[in-house]
Amino acid sequence: MSFWDTLNASGDAITAIGTVGTFAIAFLVYREARRIRKTEWILDQNAAWNAMSTEIAKQSSECRIGDILSGDPHDRQLTTQEEYLLMMFLNVVNSEYNALRAGAISTRWVLHSFEMTAGIVSQNREWLVEFMQKYGYQTSFIRVVAILPTCKNNFKARAKVVKREILASSKFGRFMGPTFRHWLRKDYIDDVIRPLCD
Repeated sequence: MSFWDTLNASGDAITAIGTVGTFAIAFLVYREARRIRKTEWILDQNAAWNAMSTEIAKQSSECRIGDILSGDPHDRQLTTQEEYLLMMFLNVVNSEYNALRAGAISTRWVLHSFEMTAGIVSQNREWLVEFMQKYGYQTSFIRVVAILPTCKNNFKARAKVVKREILASSKFGRFMGPTFRHWLRKDYIDDVIRPLCD
């Protein structure tokens, strides 16, 4: 083996080592960037929850948003102030739902918010679904909100429902067709949810 053959062989080894090293560095940068994005998202969500709590605390005694958020039945027209505060709450939960759909966070991060939402929806499902449709919330989010009370107080069942609904509304779920989506939703479709299903 000549000097040049040895140099070529060692050059190939150096190239392979460089490629593996570059891949390792790229992977580490990706992991760190993902961790930073997740941390920023958590901080932003905490700020959103705090802002909502501050707004609710400032409200007068005529504003029934506290009663609505605690799950009491609401049987009268919402005031503009109550609509604003309800949308503020739903926007925070919707943001968490979208982050979950995008894979940015795990289910355990959002289930507490969904538990709160289920408490509100359990007494007010029909008008809350109409309210969310009126203000343009995405249908898959409305379905999750409408479905939550059907699971009673079972935390694991709610987690399963959320995961199934995310799968049903994903590109894969749409690709698989309506029969597959119906199979995913079969345990919790009722008269309120059926019109929301495609």
